Amino acid sequence: MEFKTSSQWLHQVGVHEDGFYWDSSSYEFSKVLLMWGQKEQKNVNLIHQEQLDEFSFTLFMDGGETLEQGIKTLAYNKAVFLPFASLENTTEELFQLYLILLGKTFDSRVRKYTDYKNEHGRWLLSPNALFSAKKNSTFISSNERGDIYRNNSFFGNLWDGSLKTWRDGRDTSLIIMKEPKVFGARVSINTSFDQDILHQIVSDKLHLEFK
Repeated sequence: MEFKTSSQWLHQVGVHEDGFYWDSSSYEFSKVLLMWGQKEQKNVNLIHQEQLDEFSFTLFMDGGETLEQGIKTLAYNKAVFLPFASLENTTEELFQLYLILLGKTFDSRVRKYTDYKNEHGRWLLSPNALFSAKKNSTFISSNERGDIYRNNSFFGNLWDGSLKTWRDGRDTSLIIMKEPKVFGARVSINTSFDQDILHQIVSDKLHLEFK
């Protein structure tokens, strides 16, 4: 696929048969262990300006390196201050690049979910915890009976009325809270990580809907 807006990207990225290049470095698809991607809506005077919306994504690599892609500040400022300028095409092409990389790296990213399922008997819902620098990262998981676990401790069941779920305002996190509400008794699943895999687990295994 030919990209016409790559000059406005933070990094030059190209995809070939066995991997991809990122600026002057080359990587194998198998080295990508986690992906994050999110569209950010821009408002001016509380009014959504769709032509200014941005898309960014991050690749978490084997070895601890992170590769972060987005739109250059200069391109954004141009879109803000010049009449009729827009980021729409740039945002769309970055999203298309993100989708291509999602597909190419699926096998290496899905492995952590199958490994967790084989070891713990539950589906991992917080893949970012595996890559967090925090020693006390929260691991959220569930079995197919709707039992939610936090750090291997039972938290509640999705279907017996003990838990309430909702999406945050940006539709990027799934909030799970105990009923009746108790201070601190909530967990949050960031659904911007490994969207193709995590959305499928949540919808197919937990029967929760996504937009």
